[in-house]
Amino acid sequence: MPLLPMQDFPESCMGSFFLEAITMNQYNTSKVYLEIEQKIINLMLRHSDIIEEMLDSRITPDFFDPRHRPLVQSIYHVHGVSSGKRVLTDDHYRSILIASGGKGDITIPMQVHHECMFGVHISNAKDDFDLLKKQFMESFVHRSGVAALATFNKNAVKLGQLAAMNIYSESLIKITSMAQDAASGFDLACMADVEERQIDWLWDMKFPLGMLSLLGGDGGHGKSFLTLDLAARISQGIPFPDSPHSPNPKGHVLFISSEDLRHEILAPRLRKQGADPTRIHHIRARKDGNSISLQRDIFLLRKELEVREYRLLVIDPLNAYIGADTKANMDNAIRSVLTPIQALAEDFKLAVIGIVHFNKDKNQSAAGRILGSVGYVNAVRMVWNVIPDKDDVKRKLFVGSKQNIVDEQEGLAFRIIADAEEQKKPKKFQIPKLVWEDGTVSITADEAMSADTSLGAAVEWLQEELQGSMKASSRIYKSAVDEGVSKRTLERAKKELGVKSIKMNDGWYWSLPAKTNEPKEEAIQDEKKYEVAL
Repeated sequence: MPLLPMQDFPESCMGSFFLEAITMNQYNTSKVYLEIEQKIINLMLRHSDIIEEMLDSRITPDFFDPRHRPLVQSIYHVHGVSSGKRVLTDDHYRSILIASGGKGDITIPMQVHHECMFGVHISNAKDDFDLLKKQFMESFVHRSGVAALATFNKNAVKLGQLAAMNIYSESLIKITSMAQDAASGFDLACMADVEERQIDWLWDMKFPLGMLSLLGGDGGHGKSFLTLDLAARISQGIPFPDSPHSPNPKGHVLFISSEDLRHEILAPRLRKQGADPTRIHHIRARKDGNSISLQRDIFLLRKELEVREYRLLVIDPLNAYIGADTKANMDNAIRSVLTPIQALAEDFKLAVIGIVHFNKDKNQSAAGRILGSVGYVNAVRMVWNVIPDKDDVKRKLFVGSKQNIVDEQEGLAFRIIADAEEQKKPKKFQIPKLVWEDGTVSITADEAMSADTSLGAAVEWLQEELQGSMKASSRIYKSAVDEGVSKRTLERAKKELGVKSIKMNDGWYWSLPAKTNEPKEEAIQDEKKYEVAL
């Protein structure tokens, strides 16, 4: 926590005209402080476990405005003698009222403190308190800092600026030390009290609920399109492509993205995928026009997730929303942004998919190709990728590169096409659709991404192997294994070179294209000798 939220202070903080600055908008500032405190007191009166957390955090009545301190002190006192009851009784409320200087004749507990009891009953009090606690600590630091500045101004004339500055500095140290103690603490659990739970899945063995996952790939290959297909399936309760008989409960989907236009891209593509648009929601920016920051706006995001039963949150692309001040190449900086996102996924039991781009280093593994810090990959359990098939660039491979909560899963393949209905339109008006292929693909993400370099080496080796003579295909396959060339890559190299397959009485032979397609007799005899040796 900073010593003081400097954005709330004027630039004249170190000048001689502090007093004028800190009296500006004093009424409005005090009103904000009081509203935050009133909301916390409201939670304290309704939920005794909130009082326990405040006591554990060492939030004493001194943190509150003097007008609220007697009430908070009384709540603490009564809670201490209430034997830990979940809800304080009317007698307890009456004691609180009397102790805080009010009347003892009440009919309903809500009359204990009128301005603190407004609002409806809150079912998720713990979440609300976690949000308010940060605001409360910040307001405490700011309010106390203003008071310290007033003390500085008051004493500057009598003691001199240097002595007054020492008073101010000591006050700041005390203020921030108190706030840090109150805001800090460990989320500690004894493992004997931890209930085991199985992992629940949004898409079985692909994207887990309650966790952040990544979807990586180069731009323009269908990552965003894939999430639109997922959204359509979730909105309609349509099973996922490799689990046609497994139920997929309906739910809401939230997109945070600014790269695709709502009207021209998202809406028509979702319609084409068969989505229920009433269950799909899109955040483009803040209402004030500023871009989203996952650091600054995490509380706003949490509030939105409380409104509907979301099953999927898509952040596209993830690194666009980490905050302008976050160093994207620093592991600890990225983790500080992703940890609250992971907490959101866990608290609301939804899957979060962060879309990430690949960097330009093609010598890296699939996991190493994720743009930015390794913190992205290290912070998640599942990483999937969309990679074009080198044999057919219109065919996209959906393959995993990190799956450390399940055994390695085979991938799938899909195409983005214009169906028969769309092909009747001019190309510029066609709305494409994602279509999954049947079955799975056994190639890994690393194999798919290394296909370029391994293919080149295989082409060079095969050309040398067939130079000047034809060879039996069985010999080629065996030699390829010895050279570490996979069968799939070998066949692609064969296609690349235009190698001819020739059927002979004793089997198939491979030959490089030549002026004559007739095999040389001496080459055939050599191959027959080799076959006998095998």
